[in-house]
Amino acid sequence: MNTSNFRRRIWYTSENLRPPTQEDFDGSLSFDQDEYRGFNAYCPSWYHDVGVATPKFSSALKGGSLLTLLKVGRKFIGDQSSGIGGFINDRNPLSSFIQQEFSKTNNVSLHSRRKNTPLYEVPRVNREFKFFLCSEVDFYPGYVTSILFEAYLAGAVPIYLGDLGTDQSINRDALINFRDFSSVADLVRYVSNLKSDDYAKIYEQPLLIKEPSLSKIVDIILG
Repeated sequence: MNTSNFRRRIWYTSENLRPPTQEDFDGSLSFDQDEYRGFNAYCPSWYHDVGVATPKFSSALKGGSLLTLLKVGRKFIGDQSSGIGGFINDRNPLSSFIQQEFSKTNNVSLHSRRKNTPLYEVPRVNREFKFFLCSEVDFYPGYVTSILFEAYLAGAVPIYLGDLGTDQSINRDALINFRDFSSVADLVRYVSNLKSDDYAKIYEQPLLIKEPSLSKIVDIILG
Protein backbone atom coordinates (compact mmCIF):
# COMPACT_ATOMS: atom_id res chain seq x y z
CA MET A 1 0.00 0.00 0.00
CA ASN A 2 1.47 3.35 -1.06
CA THR A 3 1.17 6.22 1.40
CA SER A 4 2.73 9.64 1.63
CA ASN A 5 2.96 10.00 5.41
CA PHE A 6 5.87 7.68 6.12
CA ARG A 7 9.53 8.36 6.72
CA ARG A 8 10.85 4.87 6.05
CA ARG A 9 9.24 1.71 4.72
CA ILE A 10 10.28 -1.28 6.88
CA TRP A 11 9.37 -4.86 6.01
CA TYR A 12 8.77 -7.17 8.99
CA THR A 13 7.91 -10.84 9.33
CA SER A 14 7.58 -13.24 12.26
CA GLU A 15 7.77 -16.18 9.85
CA ASN A 16 10.74 -17.97 8.32
CA LEU A 17 10.91 -15.78 5.22
CA ARG A 18 13.84 -13.97 3.65
CA PRO A 19 13.60 -10.18 3.32
CA PRO A 20 12.35 -8.95 -0.08
CA THR A 21 15.41 -6.87 -0.93
CA GLN A 22 14.20 -6.46 -4.49
CA GLU A 23 11.18 -4.44 -3.33
CA ASP A 24 11.05 -0.74 -2.54
CA PHE A 25 11.83 -0.99 1.21
CA ASP A 26 14.32 0.93 3.29
CA GLY A 27 15.07 -2.03 5.53
CA SER A 28 13.71 -5.19 7.06
CA LEU A 29 13.31 -6.93 10.43
CA SER A 30 13.14 -10.71 10.27
CA PHE A 31 14.27 -14.15 11.44
CA ASP A 32 17.01 -14.03 8.83
CA GLN A 33 20.40 -13.58 10.49
CA ASP A 34 22.01 -12.29 7.29
CA GLU A 35 22.28 -8.50 7.52
CA TYR A 36 22.27 -8.04 3.72
CA ARG A 37 24.87 -5.27 3.97
CA GLY A 38 22.92 -3.42 6.62
CA PHE A 39 19.47 -3.81 5.05
CA ASN A 40 18.19 -6.40 7.52
CA ALA A 41 18.27 -6.76 11.32
CA TYR A 42 17.68 -10.01 13.18
CA CYS A 43 14.41 -9.61 15.07
CA PRO A 44 12.93 -12.97 16.15
CA SER A 45 9.55 -13.03 17.86
CA TRP A 46 11.07 -14.36 21.08
CA TYR A 47 12.59 -10.91 21.70
CA HIS A 48 9.04 -9.72 22.33
CA ASP A 49 7.91 -12.87 24.15
CA VAL A 50 10.60 -12.68 26.85
CA GLY A 51 10.58 -8.90 27.18
CA VAL A 52 13.83 -7.80 25.57
CA ALA A 53 12.46 -4.35 24.75
CA THR A 54 9.62 -4.09 27.28
CA PRO A 55 9.98 -6.13 30.51
CA LYS A 56 7.53 -8.99 31.01
CA PHE A 57 6.55 -10.62 34.27
CA SER A 58 4.67 -13.76 35.28
CA SER A 59 2.62 -14.41 38.40
CA ALA A 60 3.25 -18.14 37.91
CA LEU A 61 6.96 -17.39 38.29
CA LYS A 62 6.39 -15.35 41.46
CA GLY A 63 6.29 -12.10 39.55
CA GLY A 64 9.82 -12.40 38.25
CA SER A 65 11.09 -10.69 35.14
CA LEU A 66 11.31 -13.28 32.38
CA LEU A 67 14.52 -11.79 31.02
CA THR A 68 16.17 -11.81 34.44
CA LEU A 69 15.16 -15.42 35.10
CA LEU A 70 16.62 -16.47 31.76
CA LYS A 71 19.93 -14.73 32.53
CA VAL A 72 20.57 -15.77 36.14
CA GLY A 73 20.00 -19.52 35.80
CA ARG A 74 18.31 -21.79 38.33
CA LYS A 75 19.17 -24.19 41.16
CA PHE A 76 18.77 -27.94 40.76
CA ILE A 77 17.26 -29.37 43.95
CA GLY A 78 16.96 -33.00 42.93
CA ASP A 79 14.60 -34.97 40.74
CA GLN A 80 11.70 -32.58 41.22
CA SER A 81 10.27 -33.57 37.85
CA SER A 82 10.17 -36.65 35.66
CA GLY A 83 9.35 -37.68 32.15
CA ILE A 84 9.37 -35.85 28.83
CA GLY A 85 6.78 -33.37 27.64
CA GLY A 86 5.75 -32.35 24.16
CA PHE A 87 2.84 -31.18 22.03
CA ILE A 88 0.27 -33.53 20.56
CA ASN A 89 -0.62 -31.02 17.85
CA ASP A 90 2.95 -30.71 16.59
CA ARG A 91 2.80 -31.36 12.83
CA ASN A 92 6.54 -31.58 12.27
CA PRO A 93 7.28 -35.13 10.97
CA LEU A 94 10.69 -35.17 12.65
CA SER A 95 9.33 -34.24 16.06
CA SER A 96 6.54 -36.79 15.72
CA PHE A 97 9.10 -39.50 15.00
CA ILE A 98 11.30 -38.38 17.92
CA GLN A 99 8.28 -38.43 20.23
CA GLN A 100 7.59 -42.02 19.18
CA GLU A 101 11.21 -43.06 19.72
CA PHE A 102 11.38 -41.50 23.18
CA SER A 103 8.10 -43.16 24.18
CA LYS A 104 9.70 -46.59 23.71
CA THR A 105 12.00 -46.07 26.70
CA ASN A 106 10.67 -42.98 28.51
CA ASN A 107 7.44 -41.62 29.92
CA VAL A 108 6.33 -39.12 27.27
CA SER A 109 3.29 -36.94 27.92
CA LEU A 110 1.88 -34.85 25.09
CA HIS A 111 -0.33 -31.79 25.50
CA SER A 112 -2.39 -29.59 23.24
CA ARG A 113 -0.80 -26.17 23.05
CA ARG A 114 -2.99 -23.39 24.40
CA LYS A 115 -3.11 -20.31 22.23
CA ASN A 116 -1.46 -17.30 23.83
CA THR A 117 -0.70 -19.29 27.01
CA PRO A 118 3.00 -20.00 27.62
CA LEU A 119 4.07 -23.33 29.12
CA TYR A 120 5.03 -21.82 32.46
CA GLU A 121 1.47 -20.54 32.90
CA VAL A 122 -0.09 -24.02 32.44
CA PRO A 123 -0.32 -25.89 35.79
CA ARG A 124 -0.19 -29.35 34.15
CA VAL A 125 3.07 -28.44 32.44
CA ASN A 126 4.88 -26.05 34.78
CA ARG A 127 7.48 -27.97 36.86
CA GLU A 128 6.10 -31.34 35.75
CA PHE A 129 8.74 -32.44 33.25
CA LYS A 130 12.43 -33.21 33.37
CA PHE A 131 12.76 -32.54 29.63
CA PHE A 132 10.54 -30.86 27.07
CA LEU A 133 10.66 -31.40 23.31
CA CYS A 134 10.90 -27.98 21.68
CA SER A 135 10.27 -28.35 17.97
CA GLU A 136 10.30 -25.52 15.45
CA VAL A 137 8.23 -25.87 12.29
CA ASP A 138 11.35 -25.38 10.19
CA PHE A 139 15.12 -25.82 10.48
CA TYR A 140 15.70 -22.30 9.18
CA PRO A 141 18.86 -20.74 10.68
CA GLY A 142 17.73 -18.25 13.31
CA TYR A 143 14.08 -19.33 13.21
CA VAL A 144 13.78 -19.56 16.98
CA THR A 145 10.39 -19.12 18.62
CA SER A 146 9.25 -18.79 22.23
CA ILE A 147 8.86 -22.55 22.84
CA LEU A 148 12.54 -22.91 23.81
CA PHE A 149 12.26 -20.18 26.46
CA GLU A 150 8.87 -21.32 27.71
CA ALA A 151 10.17 -24.84 28.35
CA TYR A 152 13.15 -23.49 30.28
CA LEU A 153 11.00 -21.17 32.41
CA ALA A 154 8.61 -24.07 33.07
CA GLY A 155 11.43 -25.93 34.82
CA ALA A 156 12.46 -28.40 32.12
CA VAL A 157 15.67 -28.91 30.18
CA PRO A 158 14.74 -28.16 26.54
CA ILE A 159 15.45 -30.78 23.89
CA TYR A 160 15.70 -28.43 20.95
CA LEU A 161 14.70 -29.39 17.41
CA GLY A 162 15.61 -26.31 15.42
CA ASP A 163 18.51 -24.19 14.19
CA LEU A 164 19.90 -21.48 16.46
CA GLY A 165 22.09 -20.19 13.66
CA THR A 166 24.75 -17.70 14.70
CA ASP A 167 22.91 -16.08 17.62
CA GLN A 168 25.39 -16.03 20.51
CA SER A 169 22.99 -14.74 23.15
CA ILE A 170 21.52 -18.23 23.63
CA ASN A 171 23.57 -20.53 25.85
CA ARG A 172 24.03 -23.87 24.05
CA ASP A 173 25.03 -25.50 27.36
CA ALA A 174 21.54 -24.90 28.80
CA LEU A 175 19.78 -27.18 26.33
CA ILE A 176 20.11 -30.46 24.48
CA ASN A 177 20.40 -29.73 20.78
CA PHE A 178 19.27 -32.38 18.30
CA ARG A 179 21.81 -31.06 15.80
CA ASP A 180 24.65 -32.19 18.09
CA PHE A 181 23.75 -35.84 17.47
CA SER A 182 24.32 -37.97 14.40
CA SER A 183 20.98 -39.76 14.69
CA VAL A 184 17.70 -39.83 16.58
CA ALA A 185 18.83 -43.05 18.23
CA ASP A 186 21.93 -41.28 19.61
CA LEU A 187 19.79 -38.45 20.99
CA VAL A 188 17.36 -40.85 22.70
CA ARG A 189 20.23 -42.90 24.12
CA TYR A 190 21.96 -39.80 25.50
CA VAL A 191 18.84 -38.44 27.19
CA SER A 192 17.84 -41.82 28.59
CA ASN A 193 21.27 -42.44 30.11
CA LEU A 194 21.94 -38.91 31.39
CA LYS A 195 23.22 -39.05 34.97
CA SER A 196 21.78 -36.80 37.65
CA ASP A 197 25.01 -34.77 38.04
CA ASP A 198 25.26 -34.19 34.29
CA TYR A 199 21.59 -33.23 34.14
CA ALA A 200 22.13 -30.73 36.97
CA LYS A 201 25.00 -29.08 35.06
CA ILE A 202 22.67 -28.46 32.11
CA TYR A 203 19.70 -27.48 34.27
CA GLU A 204 21.60 -24.81 36.22
CA GLN A 205 22.93 -23.02 33.16
CA PRO A 206 21.28 -19.67 32.27
CA LEU A 207 19.54 -19.86 28.92
CA LEU A 208 20.71 -16.39 27.94
CA ILE A 209 24.40 -15.57 28.12
CA LYS A 210 23.71 -11.92 27.47
CA GLU A 211 20.77 -9.66 26.76
CA PRO A 212 20.25 -9.26 23.01
CA SER A 213 21.16 -5.83 21.66
CA LEU A 214 18.44 -3.87 19.89
CA SER A 215 20.84 -1.35 18.36
CA LYS A 216 20.72 -2.80 14.84
CA ILE A 217 16.93 -2.97 14.95
CA VAL A 218 16.78 0.68 16.01
CA ASP A 219 19.22 1.63 13.23
CA ILE A 220 17.03 -0.06 10.61
CA ILE A 221 13.88 1.68 11.89
CA LEU A 222 15.38 5.14 12.25
CA GLY A 223 17.82 5.00 9.32
